Amino acid sequence: MQLVRKVAIVGALALIASAAQAGAQSYTGSFGGAGYTEYTDLGYATATSSAFTFIHGEYYQQLFAGTGLTSAQSLALTLNVEGNPYGGNQIFTAFLNNMAVGTYSLSTQEGPTSFLWTFAPVAANGTSGQDFTLRLEQTGPTLAPGTGSTAFLFSGSSATLSQNITTTPEPATFALLGTGLIGLAPFTRRKSKRG
Repeated sequence: MQLVRKVAIVGALALIASAAQAGAQSYTGSFGGAGYTEYTDLGYATATSSAFTFIHGEYYQQLFAGTGLTSAQSLALTLNVEGNPYGGNQIFTAFLNNMAVGTYSLSTQEGPTSFLWTFAPVAANGTSGQDFTLRLEQTGPTLAPGTGSTAFLFSGSSATLSQNITTTPEPATFALLGTGLIGLAPFTRRKSKRG
């Protein structure tokens, strides 16, 4: 009987511990297409790559529509850098739905360069209530127009948004837990009478 009681108690505790489970849901989007826009002075945009000059306030942005997320709490950004003659001297800020979520600079090394930021939840918007606009803006020192430019290839570049989710058990789970605890009552009473 003691073994049965111990097993029941352990099971009840396990149910309590799993009452609220945390997890994460994520969405990975690519760059380019209809959701892409840029604001540059001497930059260019083609079907495969984007570049913009190192001038304060210039940016490019990407709309990620219907992500399935209602908010985002982290952003993993990978840019496939094609060229940056003034690497590390210019500071860029990542904005998600107009909220600043991180800053970065690009080195002169070409190829995939990754960044990861976590932040307070940023709510989704748009008609679906699941849209995010990512804007990467040059926010560092202002340089003269035409001083230099950087580029990244759409291919090999991506952005992953993640949302932390807490799963609350259904009422049936609590009912099962209650039934298990009630089932333990006779064992407890029996031990008291013997003592």
